[in-house]
Parts: sequence; structure tokens; C-alpha cells
Amino acid sequence: MLDLNVIGGYAWLIPGFTFAAFVVIMAIIATGGSGRLAARVAVAGILLSTLVSVPLLLAALGAEGGEHGGLAAEPFVATWWSWLPMGEGTLDFGALIDPLSAATAAMVGILCSAIFIYATAYMAGELEAYDDASGAVDPAVGNARYARFFAYVSLFATGMLGFVLASNLLQAMVFWEIMGLCSFLLIGFWYFKPSAAAAAKKAFLTTRIGDLFFFVGIMILFWMHGSVDYTTMLSHAGIGVLHDAAPLVLQFGPASLAIPMILLVGLMIFGGTVGKSAQFPLHVWLPDAMEGPTPVSALIHAATMVSAGVFLVARMYPAFAAATPDAPGSISGPMFVVAAIGAITALGAATIATTQFDIKRVLAYSTISQLGYMVAALGIGAYVAAVFHLITHAFFKALLFLGSGSVIHGVEHGMHHDHGHGHGHDHDAAASAPAGGYGAYAADPRDPQDMRNMGNLRERMPLTFWTYMAGTLALTGIPVWAGFWSKDEILAEAFHKGIQSQIVIAGFVWLLLTLAAFMTAFYMARQVFMTFFGPPASEGARHAPESAPAMVYPLVVLAIFATLLGFVGVPEGLPGLGPALGNPFHHFMGYLSTGAHFESLEFSWLPMLASVVVAALGWLVGWLIYGRDPAAVRAQDPLQRLGGAWKLLYDKYRLDELYGLVVRSDPRIHRESDASEADKPNAEQLGRLVALVDAFGTLNGQIDKLVVDGLVNLAGRAGEVFSRVNGWIDANVVDALVNLVAYVNGEISRGLKLLQTGRVQNYLLVVFFSLLILVGAFVM
Repeated sequence: MLDLNVIGGYAWLIPGFTFAAFVVIMAIIATGGSGRLAARVAVAGILLSTLVSVPLLLAALGAEGGEHGGLAAEPFVATWWSWLPMGEGTLDFGALIDPLSAATAAMVGILCSAIFIYATAYMAGELEAYDDASGAVDPAVGNARYARFFAYVSLFATGMLGFVLASNLLQAMVFWEIMGLCSFLLIGFWYFKPSAAAAAKKAFLTTRIGDLFFFVGIMILFWMHGSVDYTTMLSHAGIGVLHDAAPLVLQFGPASLAIPMILLVGLMIFGGTVGKSAQFPLHVWLPDAMEGPTPVSALIHAATMVSAGVFLVARMYPAFAAATPDAPGSISGPMFVVAAIGAITALGAATIATTQFDIKRVLAYSTISQLGYMVAALGIGAYVAAVFHLITHAFFKALLFLGSGSVIHGVEHGMHHDHGHGHGHDHDAAASAPAGGYGAYAADPRDPQDMRNMGNLRERMPLTFWTYMAGTLALTGIPVWAGFWSKDEILAEAFHKGIQSQIVIAGFVWLLLTLAAFMTAFYMARQVFMTFFGPPASEGARHAPESAPAMVYPLVVLAIFATLLGFVGVPEGLPGLGPALGNPFHHFMGYLSTGAHFESLEFSWLPMLASVVVAALGWLVGWLIYGRDPAAVRAQDPLQRLGGAWKLLYDKYRLDELYGLVVRSDPRIHRESDASEADKPNAEQLGRLVALVDAFGTLNGQIDKLVVDGLVNLAGRAGEVFSRVNGWIDANVVDALVNLVAYVNGEISRGLKLLQTGRVQNYLLVVFFSLLILVGAFVM
């Protein structure tokens, strides 16, 4: 039996190995070393981290006390070093090891290992990168770029591993920001592409909004507790401090609004999740993150960044749950907001995914939708179901992104089969596409990511196809794949609380998530039929080769997880499987350190059958529209007949344009040459709106110049006059008095100087007369 007290003391090695790999790779880059050596160092670092994180999970599973004690009663805290003096104690840099952190760290390690190995082959084209200036192949440029990629992903993995193991919120914030920095560097990895540079800035700035809320929440908690340690804040006493704190009172003239402090903290912390986990309305950065290399997409969408936001709410769950009144059957406060935002995000993103043509962009909106599932589940109190879906989703979504990368790799190489040039998978098409040359919605025939350029890939790339199908079946909730068990548990919790217990927000969540489940099956059926079935739509699809073993083997491993992982969470009440398997995931994850215990739901066939029927209907409708004649639907999507509704979904509800109007005048609005004739009235309306906003901005600028700046300049001029007067007084009054004292002292000292003749006889004469005076005074 593995001893947690021993292994837990070495938990620092989990982020330590990947950080050491980052440092070594940076040294390799600085010395002009081999890019392939850098890749080996990165893979070795993450494998070593995984070799510690997996035994740590096994030790946590076997912790003394089992489901009623051990880690459930009191988490294991390992202190690495004392970081900062804080109040009466110190802020320690260490690890909090409980079921949540142990399971998530193992998941991150396994997924990052698979992604890193995959990337060694996928990114190999960078070794033949073109020099941006000369246009010729420059081995030095490619070598450095290849090594730089593995330095970034090693630091990225360090950020996520450090975040999930952090023992306090401030330490978590440090690693949280490391992930933000690495996402910026990796999304903009091909910085010479304007679209990649813009996407990186968009992601960085959008997530900063959420980070600001998160930071404010940390500061409030520190102000109230004098500590940011999880064990202090989330204890019964710590929760009591939040409950008993005086509310924040906002005054609006005669009216006032009192906000309970525990509600304010919950909303601030959740603001960080909205930014990091791409929840409405800060979800707009994640689809554009597809501009990075495909392994980066798998890291961001599955193993690291977006999972961090959901993990944050799960980690702070006792505080969220405590903000809900004790009245049975109620969901209010921050939990209500969490549930509503998650459900709206899940359905909204799923509807957008039904109209996208880029294979990675479909998966991006799928990720946003599935994150909405997890967030909504946490909002209605389905803590175990949310964490279960977080783990299973990470595996099958990483599989799907890596599978899409294999497809892109194959199609891109097929397009270059005549001349043997096959580097730069993701960025070649975008770089070569003429601006506005293909209209608003037409396919670019040179884009290896457009599903309309694919077809018949199940025959050309059989291993990629079958592993991709495993991920697709898991995502769409088909029995017996992993996604079925985790998604079904969320829907069952929502059904129980919303329909049977008649909690309104839970019923709202169940309805929206059920519709999202149908949409998920539909858009994934659409993607599978357009990509793998029917005749090849391009030379790239006709000549696409199967990917290299280093890319295929990780897909096979992840497909096994996507198929079998769900069995650790089979409901105990399910006849046959339930009693035999015993739902070990719920027993492990169902206890919080505060003493809260999540009971398993009584098994019911109705929500499970409803989930299966909804998924089957989605596949059926997808086959009826896209499966019977894939070649025809690639020529024109049948959903385009919906006209304005389809365009609204394809344009992502025009939220980017709306944000562009609020923040700046978006130049895309003025590109009428790129739009069809049907779009020009919309473009003109947007143009008039832009003109109105510009006019308002001009007026606001004049007010700022004449009024605000005028007052500021007046204050500055008054300050200048005052300083001149003050300077004159200082020079002519204060300094004059000081100089007068110095002059008098100087004159006195010059007079006394006359007594210093330097002659001994004069000094003896003075001594003689002085003695006479003293004797005379004594006699008298």
C-alpha cells in the first residue's frame, strides 16, 4: 500500500519536473542546441511528473479511513517552504492533497504526456520553417521555433499542475497567471500571422477581466480571514466568518443595497471562472484560440486552462454552497448565478457549433458547451457529477482535438503530395488564402481545416477514424462510453431537483442541458459525416496518408480512456453493473474536508432513458440531413436555407461585433466587399451604428478636452503659481533668517579668533590673570 505521508512529501516534484524541463529547454535555445533534444527533455519532464502524480492518486485512494475518514475528514497538506510573512503567521508554498487535487493532477499528467508525445511528430514541420525575411528554409529558425514550442508547453503544464496542487489562493493565483501567459504565447505561436497575433491578444485581454474579479475575491477573503489558506477559509469557522460579516452597503441616493459578503465573494471568484473557462459572456476568446497549433488546442481545451476555472469553483465549493440559505429545496445567491450562466452557455455554444465548418472550431464551441454543463452542475449542487464530467471530458476532448490534428495533418500533406512539401499544417492555409477571395461563407479549397474539403477519410486514415469515433461517442453520450455516465449523472441530478423536487432553476438547467445534449449529438454527427464519409472533396482528402505512429499511439491510449473511464462512476442502483462496480468515484469524491457529504441519487430509469433517446435523436437527425449524401451537403449546407437564423448562429450571435462597437470601431464591420449582397444591409446598419458611436466618442472627447482637461489644467496652473510664491518665501524669508544666524555666528567666531595668537607667553599671561580673578573671587 502506498503511503500518502511519504508520497505527499514529494508532491513538489509534480510541477517541479516540468519547470525544470522548461529551464533546461531555455538553456538549449540560448546555446543554439538541438530542437529535438528540447522535445525529449519536455517529454521526459512530463513523464516524470506523471510518474509522481499517478502514485499520489493511488495513495489518496488508499488513505486510511476510506470514504468516511482519511482525506475526506482532513486533507493532507505538504508545506514546501514558507513564502511570505502574513499577519501573525506565514504564507506557505505547498500542496493541498485531497480527492479533487489528486484526481485532477493525475488527469493533467496523463493527458499532457499524450499531447507532448503527439506534438513531437505534429510540430516536426517547424524544423523546416521558413525564414520570415528571406523566404528560404532556415534550419536555425526552425530549430529554435521547435524548441520554443516545447519550452512554452512545459511551462504551461507547470502552471496547471501547480494550480491544482496549491494549498492557498494566492499561490493558485500565481500559477493561474502562468497559464494565462503561456496561453498568450502559444495561441500566438505563429506570431507572424496577423490572425494569430490578434487571437492571442484577444484571449489575454478577455481573460484579464475574469482575473480581476478573481483577484478582488482573494483580497476580500484575506481581509476577512487574515489568511488565504484553503484549510482556513473553507473550514466551518472560516465559513462562519463569511456568514457573520457585515454586508457591503451600496448607497444610491435615498435608496441603498446591502450585499452579503459571502455572496460578493462567491460572485468575485466565479468571475474568474467565467473568464478562464470561457463562460458567457466572456467565452468569445476560446474559438479564436484555434489559431494556435493543434496540440495547443488540446492543452487549452482539455488538460489545462479551461479546466482550471471549473476546478476553482469546485475547490471553493463549500463557500458557494454556504451562501445558499439552509431552507431545503432552495438554490440562490451565487449558486443561482452559476447554474444560470452554465446552462445558458451550454445551449448557446451548442447552437453555434451546428453552423461552423472549421473542424477545430466545432470542437471549440463543443468545449464551451461542455464546460457549461460542468458549471451548471456545480450551480445546482451536483458537485460529484461536475467533477466526474470534468475528468471524463478532458480525456475524450483531448482525443478529439488530437484526432482533428491528425485529420488536418493528413489533408494538408495530401494537398502537397505532388511536390512533397508538407510543413506548417495549421498555418499554411490561412497564410495563403486571399483576403475576401472566397466570399463570406464559401469554402477555401486550400484550407485543410475546412470540413467541406474532406470526405472518405475513414478509408484513408482508419486508425484516426476509429479513435475519433470513440471520442465522438463519448461526447454525444452514447452508452457505454465515458461521456454517457458523467453527462447522464448531471442530467439525472438536474431532473431530480428540477422535475421531482420542483426547484425552478434546476428545472431550467435540466431543460437547457437536455436541448444541448440533442444539439451535441447533431453537430458531431454532422462533423463525422462531412469529414469521414462520402467521396473525397479535394485532392488533400483523396491522397491523405495516415499519421505517424507518434501521433496515432496517443490517440489509441486516449480512446481506451474515453471508452472505459466512465465505468468508475456507474450508478450503484443500476441493475447488474452498479452493485458489481460499486461507483468508486462517488465514494472517493463525495466527501469534502468541511464534513459535507454528497449522497448518491436513488437510481431512476427515466432520466437515463431520456438522455439516451435525446442523443439517439440527435444522431438520427444528423444522419437524415448530412449522412445520406455527404457530397451534396459539402457543396451547400442544408441549414443555410434557414437564412437569417443560420447567419446569426454562424456569426456567433454577432457578439464579437457588439464587443467591437463597445470597445472600438471594428474594421471587419466596414469590409462590405467580403460580404454577400444579402449581408450589405446589415453591414450598412452596423456602419451607421459605428458612425453614431464615433460621433458620441468625438463629443465625449471634446467634453474631456474642454471641461475635464480644463479643470485639470487650471488646478495645475494654480499649483504652479503657488509653488512659485512658496519658492520666493523660502528663498527670501526662510533662507534669509538661516543665513543671518550663520553670519552672526561667523562674526563672533572671527572675533574670538583674535585671541588665538599662537604665542606661549600670551597664553601664560591669560592663565596668570585668570587665576588672580579666581583667587580674588574665592577670598571675597
